[in-house]
Parts: sequence; C-alpha cells; structure tokens
Amino acid sequence: MSDLMEWLTQKKLLNLEAVLVENEIDLDVLYDLTDEDMREIGLSLGSRKRLRAAIEASEPNQSQSDATSTTDIKREAERRHLTTLFVDLAGSTAMSARLDPEDMSEVIKRYQNTVAGIITRYEGNVAKYMGDGVLCYFGWPVAHEDDAKRAARSALEIIGSIAELRSPDGQALSVRAGVATGMVVVGDLIGEGASREETVVGDTPNLAARLQTLAEPGQVLVPESTKQLIQDSFELEELGRFDIKGLDSPVPAWRVGTERSLESRFETEDLSPVLPMIGRNHELGLIMERWHRAISGEGQVAVLIGEAGIGKSRLTRAVIDAVSTQDHFRMNYHCSPYHTDSSFFPVIRQLSHAMGHLETDSASKKIAKLRQQLQAADPNIIAELLQIETGPSAENPDLTPQQLRVRIMEETSAELQALSREKPVLLVVEDAHWCDASTLAMLEACLDRIATERVMILITGRPTFQHAFGGHPIVSKLTLNRLGSEQIEAVLAKISGGKTLPDELIKEIIHRTDGVPLFVEELTKTILESGDLIEAENSFQLAGPIDRVTIPATLHDSLMARIDRLQPVKEIAQMAACIGRSFDRASLTKIARVDDLAIDDALGQLECSELVFRRGIPPDATYVFKHALVRDVAYESLLKRRRLEIHHRLTDLFEADPNAPSELIAHHATEAGLTEKAITLWGDAARKAQARPAYVEAGNHLRNALTLVAGLLDQPEWRERELALLVQLAQVHIAKDGYASAEASNAFSQALERIEATTDPELKVAIYYGTWIAPYIGNDLHKAFGLVSRLVEDMANEPDPIPKLISRRMRAATLIAKGRSADALQDLETAYELYQSAEIADFSTKFAQDPGVQIWCYMLLAQWMCGDEDTAKQTCDKALARARELKHANTICYAGLHAVTLSIWIGDLESATEINEEMRQVSDEHDMALWKDFVAIHDAVLACMTDALGAVHQLDKALEEYRAKGCWLWVTLYLAEHAKALLRAGDPSAAQQTVDRALREQDTTGEHWAEAELLRIKGEIRAAQGDTDSANVAFDQAISVAQTQKAQMLIKRAFRSKQALLDANG
Repeated sequence: MSDLMEWLTQKKLLNLEAVLVENEIDLDVLYDLTDEDMREIGLSLGSRKRLRAAIEASEPNQSQSDATSTTDIKREAERRHLTTLFVDLAGSTAMSARLDPEDMSEVIKRYQNTVAGIITRYEGNVAKYMGDGVLCYFGWPVAHEDDAKRAARSALEIIGSIAELRSPDGQALSVRAGVATGMVVVGDLIGEGASREETVVGDTPNLAARLQTLAEPGQVLVPESTKQLIQDSFELEELGRFDIKGLDSPVPAWRVGTERSLESRFETEDLSPVLPMIGRNHELGLIMERWHRAISGEGQVAVLIGEAGIGKSRLTRAVIDAVSTQDHFRMNYHCSPYHTDSSFFPVIRQLSHAMGHLETDSASKKIAKLRQQLQAADPNIIAELLQIETGPSAENPDLTPQQLRVRIMEETSAELQALSREKPVLLVVEDAHWCDASTLAMLEACLDRIATERVMILITGRPTFQHAFGGHPIVSKLTLNRLGSEQIEAVLAKISGGKTLPDELIKEIIHRTDGVPLFVEELTKTILESGDLIEAENSFQLAGPIDRVTIPATLHDSLMARIDRLQPVKEIAQMAACIGRSFDRASLTKIARVDDLAIDDALGQLECSELVFRRGIPPDATYVFKHALVRDVAYESLLKRRRLEIHHRLTDLFEADPNAPSELIAHHATEAGLTEKAITLWGDAARKAQARPAYVEAGNHLRNALTLVAGLLDQPEWRERELALLVQLAQVHIAKDGYASAEASNAFSQALERIEATTDPELKVAIYYGTWIAPYIGNDLHKAFGLVSRLVEDMANEPDPIPKLISRRMRAATLIAKGRSADALQDLETAYELYQSAEIADFSTKFAQDPGVQIWCYMLLAQWMCGDEDTAKQTCDKALARARELKHANTICYAGLHAVTLSIWIGDLESATEINEEMRQVSDEHDMALWKDFVAIHDAVLACMTDALGAVHQLDKALEEYRAKGCWLWVTLYLAEHAKALLRAGDPSAAQQTVDRALREQDTTGEHWAEAELLRIKGEIRAAQGDTDSANVAFDQAISVAQTQKAQMLIKRAFRSKQALLDANG
C-alpha cells in the first residue's frame, strides 16, 4: 500500500485517492497544494475543506502543538455501544488458485480500496484488513446517531459496488457481510497505518464475523440487537435461528434488504431546553392568568407536567420573561436527583445563593448578611438550616429537631409572605420529581398561608411526580403536549439563526422528531455542526444526499456524537459527569489532577459547545450539564474501572470536607466500589436522618445500605450487620407508619429468618421484638404472651442488662393488656432496675422508643390500675419529661399516648387536651401515621365527654381508620368510652350493642384489661333501662373480674356504681 493511500486511509479521505493519483500527486506534493490547486484538479468545496483540514492537522508544527496541549488528554479505553461490520470476499480461495499472485494482489487491493472508500464515506472506521476480510467499526472512535444504519447502508453499498468489479479473467466479484451491535470495551490503537486496529473486548466482532459465514454472496445478515436499531429503515427477512460457535443458544438472524423510510420516535430522559418558547401560547396564557390573580392577592400554584424534553423549561423561561417587566421577587428551587433524600436541599441552595454567601465568609459575616437581607424570617432559624454556627440563642433556646423542622417551615413561609407584601413573588420549583420529602412537605404546608398573598408557585415535574396538594383550590395542573409541524418549523428558524433550511431536510426533521422540542433542538444542532451543510448568506444547502446528513436516530447517540467532537476535553467532561449534573471547578480540578490552565481551557470549550452552562464568575463558578442526558452519556462511556477510580477520588475529596453530607459521600463510595465504607456511610446518613427526624430519607439510606450488604453475606460479620440494618429499617417504618407497617413487618421477618447470624443478645431481642409486636398490636395477645414469655426465659441468664429489660418490658405490656397489671408491675420494676444499670447509646436504631420511657409508660398504667393514682401521675410526669429531653419524636408521641390515657381515666380533660395537641404537632410535622390515628381517637374520646351524641360518629371513624392499618390494641378500651357516650346521649340500646361487641372482641384478642369496666358500663345500661337485678349482676361481675385482676381502681369504680344504684332505689 502506498504512503499516500495509508495517509488517506488514516484521514478517512480514501475516496480522493483516484483524483489525486490521476494528477500525479503523492504524499510529498500533497502538503504543497493550495486552494487553487485543489480547485484545478476538480475537488468540490466540501472535499477541499476536508483535505485542507487534514493537511493542516498533519503538519509538524501543528502536531507538536497538539501534543503539548494541556487539554489533549490521552485517549483511553471506553465502554461503547459499537456496531461491527465484517465483510468477506466470496470465492477468494478458488480465485487464488486460478489467478497469478500478482493479479490476485491487484484484485484484493481494488476490493479493499472499494470497501475502505465506502466505509470512509459513511464515517466508519476500517479496523483491520485480514486478506480477503475487512473488519469495520461504527461508533468508535467517533459516535454517530445512527451507527447501526450506517453499517447496514455501507454493507449494501459495498455489495453493489463490488458486484460491478471483475477479476482479470472476467469473473464477477461478490462479497458477504455480517453486522452486529452490542456493548464492548474499545482500547487504544495498535499497529501502524492501514494495519491499525482497536483492541475490542466483547462478543460483537465475533458475532459479526460468524454471521457473514452464514450469509450467501450478496447478503448482509444481522442479529436481534442490530435488527432492533435498523428495522424502521430497512426491509428485513427473518431467516431463522443458527448455532453460533462460542454462544450457548441459537441466534436468530435477518437478511437486510432494501432501505425504506419509516417514522421514528425519539424518547429521552430529563433535559432543560434553552430555546425561546414556541408553540406554547395557550399554556403561557393560562399561567399568566394565574399570575394576574396572584398579584391581586389570590395566591396560586401552577403544576406543569410533561415528559422529558417536552418544553417545561422553555415555558418556565417564557413565564419569567413575561413577568420581567413587572416589579417582583423571583425565587428558584432546583431539585436534584442526588439530593432526593437531603432535607430542604433546594431551599438551602436558594437561600445560600440569595444571601450571597461565599465559602470564604466567616460565620459572623454570613449571619450579618442574613440579618441584613431577611424580611421576616428568624435569622437564627435560617442559620440553623444553612448550618451556620451561631452559638446559643436566647430567642430559640434548645430547639428539638422536630421543633426546628417546624420552625424552618414556618420561617420560610413567613419570609415568602413578607416578601409578597412588599411586591409579588414568583417561586419556581424545577424538577419537582426529584424533590426531597421535607421540601415537598413545606410546599404542601404553605398552601393555606399563601392563599391570600401575592405569591405564585410554578412547579415543573415529570408525569411520575407525586404530590398531595392537587385538590387544593389554589392549585392548577397543566400538561404539555407535543408540537405540530408549523411550530417545529418555527423552532428550526430560531436554531438556524433565521437562515432557511432545505425543504427536504425540514421534512426529514419533522418526520424524525415526532413533535418533541428537545429532539428538534438537538437533531438540528447536530446537523448544523456536522459539516454536511453548506452555509450561504441567507440559507443552508445540503452538501450531499440527505441520507448522508448526520441525523440522530436517538438522542443518546446524538449527544455522544457531540461529546466525541470535543476529544481534547472529553475526559474532563467525563470526570465532571462523575461528580453529578452540577459540579464546581475546585472539585473538578482536584479529581482531574491537571493544572488550572487545563481546567479553565476545558471548561471554556465545554461552555462554548453548550454542553455545560456556567453559573457565577470563575473561579467560584459552578457548572451544570445542559441536559441530564448529556451527563449520563458522558458518564456511561467511561470504563467501570475508570468510574471506580474517579468516584474513589471523589469519596476522598468529600470525606475531607466536614460539611459534606454523609449521603453524598456514601453515593460516591458506593459507585467507587468501596462497599464496606459505603455501608457505614449510608448507616450514618440514616441515623442523622432519624435524628432530624426525616424518616423517608432514613428509609432510603438504609435500603441503599442493605443492597450493598447483600453482596457480602458470605462473611459472618456482614450477615450480622444486615440484621442490624433490617431492625433499624423496621424501626424507621414503625415511627413513620405505625406498628402494623407492612414494611416493618417484612424487615423483621427477614431478620428473624437469619437470626442465627448473630450471637448479640441485644440484637436478638430487637428482632424478637418484631415477632412480638405484630400479634401484640394486632389481635392475638395469646400468641404475643407465649412468644414474650419464652423470650424472658431465654434472656434471663444474659449478662447484658438491655435484652433482659426489653424482654421484661414487652411481657409487662402484654400482661397489662391481658388484665394482669399487678403481675406486670413486677416485670416493670425489674426492668427499671436493669435500665438504670444499662448504657444505651443509640436506642433508635434498634428500638422504637427510649426503653426507659417505655417502662415508665406501662408502669403508670399498671400503677393506676392497681389503685395508686398519685404515683401513676408522678411516673407520667417523668416519662413526659424524659421524652422531651431526648427530643425524639417517636418517644414524645409514645409518652403522650400513655399520658393522655391516664388523664382521661382520672378525668383531667385539660391535661389530656394539652398533651394531645403536643402529639398532634409532632405527628403532623413528621407525618407519623400511627400517632395521627391516636390523636384522632383522643379527639373523639374527649369530644364524647362533652358532646356525646355528636362525637360518637367521630370516634367510629377514628377507630375504623386505626383498625384499617391492622391495629386492634386498646380498641376495647376505646369502645368502653364509646358505650359511655351513647349512654350519656340517652341511647342505652346502642350502648349495650357496643359493650357486647367489645366483650366479644376481647375474647378473640385476649385483651381483657377493659373487661371489668365494660361489665360496669353494662350495669349502668341495665340500670338506665330500669332492670335493677340485671344491673346488680353486671356490677358484681365487674367487681369479681377486677378483683381477679387485682385492679383496685376498677374495683372502686364498680363498687361506686353498685352503691349508687342501691342509693337510687332506697
């Protein structure tokens, strides 16, 4: 092969060989060609430009400059979606036997030149010549949007072109071809000149070669993977399944026929379009109408829903532009896919930006900025949100995490209200499908507050966005549809700068984009950048046939092609992608390990190419990938080992930052393959989330940890760690959803199945707690008592006091519900002694509440039942005080439940109401379902005591919702209050039905602690009906049951009722 041919092959200009050879231009003369020379030998404008660019790139001074560029990063192996074409000259063995070796060499040369010319024209890559075989790649080193189709077109054209060739003895030549597509690892180039080849690891090249051996001369065969990519453009004939050497199962194959044209659909993930809004005037009008309502004092929320790329961001920008002439405040909450479990993330981000906080600012300077700029919000609360050290605050002393969360929501809402009273406010919430639970709760909570304020909240999200405020009267939902042909043409005019495009190309774009604005934008930009258009003063013209225009078949491929065009800085983009969609220069510089000049140059090129946008002024600027998919494509092209290395660097980087969230470090540790470290970090993140508390986020962190632990279960220590994580997950769901939570039950069940993995008695008792709680809270105290009795025996000889006190507390709770309060007191006293000697560092990971508060809560119930009301009240005060001291939401509600119950029993309705309000605030703040149910039950019971008839239905509804969650515990106690209310309302018959129902239920569940009270109420009912004898019988039964249970307080109640009946009857 001549030097000229090698050079042209390297530069993918082999189609120019004939004209250059005809004009006796060799490699030495080539470098001296001028534009006039090229025009004289008949080269077209496009060919002249390509040849001139290739010559300039090959000149020694240019090569040296490129080699020393700080951003010319060495090309490394990558993961690529590669299409491989293998072409073989049919009948070459027989031909070799017929022809003189020199003649055969000329045949092979003409064959190879023809193949190489066609492959070059379709911008493929001739990887290797193997005698009569040629191996070609499409998608490496430069990707195209339709590589599989290019390979198929090339194969068909090669077959046609070779068929026109003749051997020296007049025989027609023919070829067969195989095409295959799949993921491979493509390495560095090896070899020289036309013999160069990329090392490829994967099944794709082998499959293409095997398929060509199955093809008849003149045929192109493809497997399923390639068929899926080209079936909309080519006629395909299914040939059946074939056994392929090296593959386990037969492979289906199709013969590629003639090319045809079919409509293609483009789908994408999440993008943020930047073109001016087109084709959305109706939707813009609707939103602006809401805005005008808002500025007149009728607060509005507009929820804009649409698929990725449909134009949500375009419309949002149009709204911003439309209101820009009016004096108003604008706030932006941008939700992040990496911070879906980071509480108030977009709020913190917005506030930090609005306050002008810099990393170099001292805490005092940040506080000063807060005090200067905040209108109404408490600077100390906002400082807590922004994690600014403020020291003790007289205004907000010792706020609990729950109180702080509520205050944050209140203060941010107050700031919004205050701003709106100065001038209207537009709050834009972007990508709400990634919104963290706390921010979403804040938005939901502020709806009523802004209903009469000059505020409009514009929320954008994908169809998967779930929220609970759709039914609010100030909320409107808009769904975006796809664009029509006229609207697409308007978009094209904007992208082309007003220059006209060929009608043929416009029709092709309309046909391929299916009305998705993002596809129109990306496809058109790719075409304009491809070099396949000739730019004139007022228009663009096609440089060649339309099927040669670089038109993406999928958005993913088009974005990969755009990234590949930035080869010198592509690795910088890939590293940035590992950080996330948003990244800062400092972090990128540290992990890229190149100098500042290289980073600045790379970021400048990425910004100019519009792959990323800059926010702020360098060097403090942050950068954002224009679209999430740009980031995804850059990230996924990295080899796994390269990803691991970069994420490892990021893990080290963020670990050194004391302000970096644990979940962020955990994410990078996970992606770095630092599994053990990641598990620990996810656990830390979960504990911090529980402490805030943010139970949704905590559960997600724990599930991430459990996913990683699943790969380490061959090691005993990690099997035990899995049990601890399962217990922690169960406790998170108990706190959030209640004791009967299906998720909690499932976690406990998994832990119980694997309990042999631990010898830790504390962990064991936490797991057994899960087996006990279901029948205890459900409807089977018999089973619960049997389980816990065995557990007490098993733990009796453990040296660790914690499992012993927990098991006895569990048994005491069961005994009280069964009506054995005196026996329960013995267990509780023992448990309390053990508690005083125990050290419980972090109870929330294993137990639902603080064990000491649990003990006191059941102790106060048993003390009252046994007749010691004063001691019961003292114990109640200790339980409440300790729960509040711990600032643990679930413990506060737990203590509140028992305190309200005691207050109702002793008739202290004022205290009951106050404590129930505290429970309401905490349970609402943290969306704790079980405690909300108890609050509703308490509301109804307290109402029954003042408005008996009106509150009975309220209690019915509250109990129905409670039992709908699988909870039956204490139902008989509440039914007793239900019956009393009906009796006070003058309906003894209905009251009797309630008592009968409660007595039947207690026989089923084993919950007998309200039995004596129910029998006493039965006596009151009979007395009200004038049946004195039956009343006395019922009272005697109540006394007998209470005496058996040693329930002195219920004995006294029954005797008082009996005496009152005697007094009433003389």
